[in-house]
Amino acid sequence: MGIAILDGVKLIWPFAVNALIRPVQHATNIKGKYIELQKKSSELFDRRDKVLAEIGKDKLMKEVSSECQNWLDEVKKIEALVTNFDERNVGADGKCGCHMDYKQGKFMVKTTEDIVSLLESGRLMVITTDKMRVKRIPSESIKEESSTTYQTLRSALKLIRDSSVSRIGIWGMPGIGKSSLMMNINNSLQLERQFDIVFFVTMPREQEVEKVQAQIAKRLDLIVENLSEESIRRKLCSYMANKKYLLLLDDAWESIDVRRIGLVEPDESNGCKLVLATRDLGVCRRMKTGEEIEMKPLDKEEAWNLFVKAVGTIPPGDDFKNLADAVFEECGNLPATILAVGQSLRNEEHLHVWKHIHREMVSPTKTGIGPHDDLIKLLRVSYDHLDDNVQSCFLFSALFCDSQDIHVDYLIQCWKAEGLLDDNLSFAQAHARGRQILETLMEKCFLTKGSNATYIRMHETYRDLALHIINQPPEGGHRFLVRAGIRLRQTPDAGEWEGVKRISLMHNNLCDLPERPNCSGLSMLFLQHNVEIDRIPDDFFMAMGTLRVLDLSRTGINSLPESLSALSNLRNLYLKHCARLKSLPDGVGANLYRLELLDIRGTGLRGLPEDIGLLPRLQCLHASTNNFRDVTNQSPSMFPSGIISRQQLEEVIIDVSGGDDENWDKKAPVVVDELVRLTNLNALHFAFPDINCFEKFITRSASWKRGEWRSFQYTIGHHDGEAPSIGRREGYMRFAGGDTIPAVVEDALKHTDAFELVGHSSISSLSDFDMTKMGRLRSCQVRKCNMIDSIFVGGYRPLPCLEELYLVDMLRLQCIWREPKTNEGLQNLKVLHVRNCPSLTKVFTVATIKGLPKLEELRVERCEEMVEIIGFSGDIEEERDIVSSLKKLVLVELSSLRRICKEDLKMMRWSSLERLEVSNCPRLKALPLQGDKQSNLMELRGQREWWEKLEWRDRGVKELLQQNFTVL
Repeated sequence: MGIAILDGVKLIWPFAVNALIRPVQHATNIKGKYIELQKKSSELFDRRDKVLAEIGKDKLMKEVSSECQNWLDEVKKIEALVTNFDERNVGADGKCGCHMDYKQGKFMVKTTEDIVSLLESGRLMVITTDKMRVKRIPSESIKEESSTTYQTLRSALKLIRDSSVSRIGIWGMPGIGKSSLMMNINNSLQLERQFDIVFFVTMPREQEVEKVQAQIAKRLDLIVENLSEESIRRKLCSYMANKKYLLLLDDAWESIDVRRIGLVEPDESNGCKLVLATRDLGVCRRMKTGEEIEMKPLDKEEAWNLFVKAVGTIPPGDDFKNLADAVFEECGNLPATILAVGQSLRNEEHLHVWKHIHREMVSPTKTGIGPHDDLIKLLRVSYDHLDDNVQSCFLFSALFCDSQDIHVDYLIQCWKAEGLLDDNLSFAQAHARGRQILETLMEKCFLTKGSNATYIRMHETYRDLALHIINQPPEGGHRFLVRAGIRLRQTPDAGEWEGVKRISLMHNNLCDLPERPNCSGLSMLFLQHNVEIDRIPDDFFMAMGTLRVLDLSRTGINSLPESLSALSNLRNLYLKHCARLKSLPDGVGANLYRLELLDIRGTGLRGLPEDIGLLPRLQCLHASTNNFRDVTNQSPSMFPSGIISRQQLEEVIIDVSGGDDENWDKKAPVVVDELVRLTNLNALHFAFPDINCFEKFITRSASWKRGEWRSFQYTIGHHDGEAPSIGRREGYMRFAGGDTIPAVVEDALKHTDAFELVGHSSISSLSDFDMTKMGRLRSCQVRKCNMIDSIFVGGYRPLPCLEELYLVDMLRLQCIWREPKTNEGLQNLKVLHVRNCPSLTKVFTVATIKGLPKLEELRVERCEEMVEIIGFSGDIEEERDIVSSLKKLVLVELSSLRRICKEDLKMMRWSSLERLEVSNCPRLKALPLQGDKQSNLMELRGQREWWEKLEWRDRGVKELLQQNFTVL
């Protein structure tokens, strides 16, 4: 017995001694530890400075590697720790004056160890990588080799390769496809091998050198704000010294001297080249182009095919056939005209409509349009075929800047306030009607999609049409003053304001405004994004009694004049991000009694003004968390009295202000108590600090229970102010930091289009949720849920609408599909991104990827244990097209990746693959590409060393693909 005890003591003795000694070690020689910390941190910061100097050597051709950026971020954290460490606590005797020897010693030892680790990794890391020489522009590729446009593209590329030609002009009438051609030139892979960098510049109408410089500086990642033209020129000259560039100038209206921009003159000796596209051959001549290419209309067969595609079904019968031929002939084989007129007749079955369109097209009366009358005249025919209110909405859209992203909700709000959608509609009804009009305008090519689903844009040709119409004699009341986005510093003279219905001076550099402009008929005034306007004259609004929409967002104003009270017809007031604005003038509630929308997000207002409670028609309130007063016994309500009792609010948007998290945790429950009383609410953006707060709203809100919601954006749990990281949808929910699956969250999922699950601490699979309630989901992201080892388990319920799936920072994720019994659960999935999932060894099996017939994009990044993308065991028929829809495959930093698929699958087709990018995957020795089975592959990117070491069954395949390969 004694021997056993002795043996046990011997066993645990080293651990016991270590446990006793370690605290003593930490608590002794504090001064020495501090000196060592300072020494190592000095070495680290010296290394950091050298790395930054290396980065600054060639910013044009190099960019910081992701590895280096992560290292710099860690060094920054260490610097903060060392800087904040209080040296005064370490006395001359080497002890801490505050009896914290052990704690201080432990901190210094741990921090020193971290510094040593960073020093080691800093010596081995890759600091910079080659910057992308060509920045690709989304554009439909010109592929049909027999087409007129393809032949023009070939001619242009041949001239670019010709060393004796330095300036090339491409000219032709508007709507003929010049911009599409220029984008295809930009996206050509051969340019990466010929030039150090390619610039694509859309020329401003005013040919302002500063705007061209700004586009080039942005491409170079240079900050040039508030610099003069000359200062920017010198900076660009310095950066572009001895660099071979290609400058693509799209839509040039006048000649421009590239030396004023900051570029050397392109010539044969320096290898630089300039290609410009213009409507006017004279511009080519003034730019001294050595070669000109005239873009001619499509040939008849191409044009007819495009016309038939635009029109859809042409009804049977000789009358329709003859009219179709006649209308087609009037289109002049111009793509823009064909699309515009064709969309006006799309699936039209009434003969009188075809006759009317043709009669309008051949009418000689619509003249006096100016240059290129024919195209505008033909576009005007399509415009005249729109309903009156759709026409008005189209013209209104021309008030924004050229090719500007226009927020859909904002545009519809303005339409409603201006009476273009019927004054009697509720906001929900107006939004629905506005969406219908937008769809009509987009279907007929008058508007196009913006940078994402939240925005739309107006093509410049159609903006020309709109500006032409609104600048005609005011027969229809279209008198606009539009000077948007032209860097205007001087406000138009007061005389220009007279008799105008709508004024747009947005996105300029205005400093002051007229004292009392005579605007008795003015209904809309856009002054947003004029940051230098810091004062509005006292009587400025006195003669604007008919004003309905006023936008002062992102101006520098610190107050509003008393004359604001004269705007008794005002419907929408936007003050967003007027950070210096601390108060509203007295009497706002009593005098602006028709106000329906108030946006005070990002203002300096502390507490919602009580006057807001007097606004009897207020339906939309947009605010920030700092706009709500603190909860006190004397002031327990968040909203001014009157707003809640009248229950008229339909839309409430509350943004979380930076640094306001703790206060909002206290305010939010009180706000929820008031929100649940709003019976007409149908749109809410809100951060619920915890599940109890969310449950209170869901269970007590009559509006929510009614289910007639237009949009919502809910964050449940930690609200970091981060915007949704997946595609914005009408119903968005983020559930963060949960440890259970609350029933209210699952119930809300029934109405949700986009769902983010962040930092859940207990579930092992997304299938732990009731997936029968996720049938509406179109986008889903699962992030930092470190107990999840699989996403879908067994015969999971289908997610029939899911289009996008993002899996990010999932440390224990071992597989996406576990024991699948069906491969029909994600039939509409188009995008799958997997990032930083270190335990994942493969993405698919053959069975699971066969169940994704619409998958177009796959991106896998930083998955350390990833061995293969498609796993397989068994036999498979050759030529099996199991990835028939995949267009884009990107593989980044997969250190263990050995193959994309096993040998048995290497003969499968990649019939839709257009882009393959492989970066930092050193063990990937072969690609599953054979012969012509990837005939659509246009872009193959990777490191040169990796490309040269690839193993090929057939060297001819490498030679075939070499022309599409670009070095990263």
